[in-house]
Amino acid sequence: MTPAPQVRLFALVNKELIPRAPEYDAQAVAASGIALPDPDVLLLFAREWGDFLMYRYDRDGECGGDSWHPNLEDAKAVAKDEYGNAVGSWDAVPQDVGDMKSFVVARARGK
Repeated sequence: MTPAPQVRLFALVNKELIPRAPEYDAQAVAASGIALPDPDVLLLFAREWGDFLMYRYDRDGECGGDSWHPNLEDAKAVAKDEYGNAVGSWDAVPQDVGDMKSFVVARARGK
């Protein structure tokens, strides 16, 4: 029996459209001591337990954070809440792609 395909999605992010209060960056740096890059692309995938992870990458492959989600709907809702209309459409990462990060970062670079 062939296993069911794993849910593996990505969405490009238009940084110019990210809604953010002006004090956001200062608060984030004060809380963590570092400034994480705004994402150019989001990578969302299911884990074997049925939960989801979402990673945020800039076009250079730097990670801008990750988060755990109990289901796909929650992950997409968090992306919408964090980035608003800056999030593009969710597209599938092909099942034959082994390195999902490289794949989505290449898409963020327009390749």
